[in-house]
Amino acid sequence: MFGKKKMSLTAQLLIALLTGGLLGLSLQYLPGGYIKDEILIDGILWFLGTAFLNAIKMVVVPLVFVSLVSGMGAVTDAKKFGRMGGKVMLWYIFTTPVAIGIAMLVGRILNPGKGIRMDSVVLTESTINNAEPIHHMIAKIIPSNPFEAFASGNMLQVIFFAVASGLAIIAIGQAAKPVKDIVDVLNSMILKIVETIMLFAPYGAFALIARAFSLMGLNAVGALFVYMGAIILALVAHVILIYGGMFKLLGGKDPTTGKSLSVKILLKKMMPAMSFAFASSSSAATMPISKKCMDDLGIRREFSSFALPLGVTFNMDGTAIMQGVATIFLSTIYGVELGAVGILTVMITATMSTIGTAAIPGAGMVMLSMVLTSVGIPVEGIAIILGVDRILDMSRTVVNVINDFSCGIVVARYEGMLDYEQFNRT
Repeated sequence: MFGKKKMSLTAQLLIALLTGGLLGLSLQYLPGGYIKDEILIDGILWFLGTAFLNAIKMVVVPLVFVSLVSGMGAVTDAKKFGRMGGKVMLWYIFTTPVAIGIAMLVGRILNPGKGIRMDSVVLTESTINNAEPIHHMIAKIIPSNPFEAFASGNMLQVIFFAVASGLAIIAIGQAAKPVKDIVDVLNSMILKIVETIMLFAPYGAFALIARAFSLMGLNAVGALFVYMGAIILALVAHVILIYGGMFKLLGGKDPTTGKSLSVKILLKKMMPAMSFAFASSSSAATMPISKKCMDDLGIRREFSSFALPLGVTFNMDGTAIMQGVATIFLSTIYGVELGAVGILTVMITATMSTIGTAAIPGAGMVMLSMVLTSVGIPVEGIAIILGVDRILDMSRTVVNVINDFSCGIVVARYEGMLDYEQFNRT
């Protein structure tokens, strides 16, 4: 007798998307009344969806704080490498806001939410004011009372305090180890809560998308396909223009042949890691394979052994691209105007939220709720994109892994830790 194979979360969410969407569209053709409006739409569906969203909101603030502090505390392991750690961090800090910028540009051009409105939904309160001068907004990022920032969910202030705490741990060094150990345990505990919440994601997604489609209509289906296309286009553009451009510009030449490093060889040797990343949707799970691929590329282990963990912690360009497109998509649906300050807020919040984001499926959507809240977009909008996110999660994880390799080749080359003969060996 063979046991039943457990259905993957991806399959469950796809089923939830399809069945919830069909139910929502069907409800539009039923006559209004107590059973439809009070029992189904504003009763059962509202309860299931709201309970799921509240669970997500519950973990956002603690997850952001402890993951950032824990991630920054891990940098102390790279201190002995000095320049290498700084260059790796500089690479990731540069590419992430660029990724968000590309995503928001593609989102503006394709405008996947055009023609859809959720006017019946009450907007959440934004933590920024688009009419406020930028220097005022930046000054308010510094919290006068960190506990008030936690209680009110002011994510930019929470992030600032988390970064300050992480830098303090790095500066104190070994004496701060007890605090770092506590933060690491809290991080693991909250991640376990996130994993548990994601087990109920199909039910929450079913209820949320059914209720959303009952209000939005058939044109929402087409908008989802445009939304997916926008993210994939932004991912491809970022890989080709940024990673490809920086590899060609900074990758240098083989000193023995005088030729530039081959992109074809790079793609061939990192393909096993890319394939596993696509299948697992986890750059953390891909790390052992990535390390083997870096060996094949001639990157010394003394470099890859610390660069890869840093990449898993700080390199989330694919997630940042999703957040950029999703914010534009949902801002259009809910009629939220993103001025210059709003766009800057999204770039800062998304950049900082991706630092330390857990390299596991589902964590990116939790972080997205933080970005949406910062500019006054209802978190309920996650329901519209949650069902297709697992498909996109596979693609953006591949982008994260590609960035690890691009950074590894360039920085290892500048640090004299790239074996050119091994790189060219086929």
